[in-house]
Amino acid sequence: MQKSTFLKVMGILCIIFGAIGILSGLVNMAMYMWIGMGGFAVVCLLQSIFMLVAGIMGVMHCANKQKAAGCLVWGLIVVILAIISLIMYNASDIASLVNYASAAVGVPSFNFLTFLQLVVPILYFVSAFRFVRK
Repeated sequence: MQKSTFLKVMGILCIIFGAIGILSGLVNMAMYMWIGMGGFAVVCLLQSIFMLVAGIMGVMHCANKQKAAGCLVWGLIVVILAIISLIMYNASDIASLVNYASAAVGVPSFNFLTFLQLVVPILYFVSAFRFVRK
């Protein structure tokens, strides 16, 4: 049976980022609730939980195409939650303050972690799609 190394690697990355996201989400939950961004905190925590589960599913099913089809669903859920959390963050007052502060200092407001928040789930979905379609 054929094994997908790309799906396994992306699954491992999803496990790592999901675990880090859950820990930071639990630590920052009170702060986000205090500043009125409780919905954002919940979406980020859900995204991290789903990313962790998707990563575990990707590593477990990287050798079975039929079971790897479920990874497509998990990957799509994580991508949708990532888009929702990015929209919620960019619509918040915090994002505008960060953009103003970074513009005043001359530092670009591009955040590498925000970039990874969306790219890792998309690459996970692509890896599952390529494995299932082979």
